[in-house]
Amino acid sequence: MENDHSKLKIQIPNLGWEQFLIAREETLAAYDNARLHSRKRQVQTRHGVVAEAEFRKWLSNFLPKRYGVSSGFIISQGLPNSEKLIHYDVIIYDQLESPILWIDGSPDSSVQGRSLAIPVEYVHGVIEVKSAFNKKSVKNAVEQLAKLKPLMEDIDPSNHPTKFYLSKNFFCATVFFELRKENEMEFAALDELVEASALRGFYGGYILRGDNSE
Repeated sequence: MENDHSKLKIQIPNLGWEQFLIAREETLAAYDNARLHSRKRQVQTRHGVVAEAEFRKWLSNFLPKRYGVSSGFIISQGLPNSEKLIHYDVIIYDQLESPILWIDGSPDSSVQGRSLAIPVEYVHGVIEVKSAFNKKSVKNAVEQLAKLKPLMEDIDPSNHPTKFYLSKNFFCATVFFELRKENEMEFAALDELVEASALRGFYGGYILRGDNSE
């Protein structure tokens, strides 16, 4: 007769969950620090930049090493040269296979401060990151993801030598660092997310922290 006590069972919370939450808190702490300093400046933008960089850093540590994480541009040979390049907050790509077409530097010399140009066939996902969840920020994030539509219209045949479109497993999403108390009943923001559900591979919106009262 088997001893049921010797069998492993699912544990809640499971192993590793505590470390995951610690990493989230460290990311939010860096954002809070940048937001505090931004309040002392006439143009308050730094906390948004830090939010993007910290999220990319966390995601880089979380994902398997095969996947690179960067801000940057998606390059398709199907788009005309006259087309304006679009910058995305977070691009997840196959860094073992993908060439880097060019690197767009910034005053921030860290890995998280660079923008890379990635060929479309190596891109697995795109995430737009915003500081706070509200109608304006959701609208801006969704509009940015909607610019991917020309690359979503079809899927390249596996044997086609030239790749024009995002892969069939491509996904996109939005991330917001906080839901502030004054915006917790702003249902119009949810309506903006519903509009994004028409995008191929859209996974919705994620809020890292709620009710950050000032």
